[in-house]
Amino acid sequence: MEADLNVTVPTDRFAALFKRIRPWLIVFIVAACAWAIWLALRRQSPAEVLAALESVSPVSILIAFALVTLNFGVMSVMEALALEDSHVHLPRHRIALSAFIGNALSVAVGMGPISGAATRAGLFQLWDVPPQKAAATAASVTLMSLSGGMVLAAGGIAVQPDVIAAALGIDADLVRGLAIAVFITVFVLLAWASRRKMHLTLFGVTFTTPTTLGALARLGLGAADWLISANILYAILSHAHRVAPAAFATTFASAHFIGMAAGMPAGLG
Repeated sequence: MEADLNVTVPTDRFAALFKRIRPWLIVFIVAACAWAIWLALRRQSPAEVLAALESVSPVSILIAFALVTLNFGVMSVMEALALEDSHVHLPRHRIALSAFIGNALSVAVGMGPISGAATRAGLFQLWDVPPQKAAATAASVTLMSLSGGMVLAAGGIAVQPDVIAAALGIDADLVRGLAIAVFITVFVLLAWASRRKMHLTLFGVTFTTPTTLGALARLGLGAADWLISANILYAILSHAHRVAPAAFATTFASAHFIGMAAGMPAGLG
């Protein structure tokens, strides 16, 4: 079954507003990236940074590099699906470029839908794609990533709640119950949203909601994005500080969600 849902918004006004604020968004993105780097490095001296880099073996660096490459491959597939949902057709090399630049900057700056839309809008303008499509693509990719991350974090916490419970200072059974509730909620929402195919028109952009299999594929890609990202960091982590990979991935995803709630760049919150 298919259904149509139309929300009428003056697209010319939206495009004009975005054009005015775009330079300020670019300035904000650059400043936020510089600030994030400074916050990450200000507590370490140059000698400590060099010593930490020297402690990482060449093999670990190669593994991390391979995982980074794999991760951007996953992000490119997510980008292609988001563009498909918005009825935008681009060559593969442009999809990969949009995924690389959009995700790299949105991860560094935070606030993915805003920073991702701003960076994609500049590229899309060169390719004669309306800015509304950039916002739609960024929102779709962010939704895939967040839902996949929630499933990964909630599933891991439900199995091993002790680390997160100790960090938050609350009962482990309560943490497990909340994680199970989040896990179930994500799948209930997914089942509800994909029960029938819908065409949504918002800000002049028409979306087509995915089928159940399509929604599961997007959820899986989002979870893979987080799992690979966690393993990139795990690969270069000192052996003296390593924990079980599953526990590390769960903590990684959970810490990022807590950081996102603070609204800080790169999860620094």
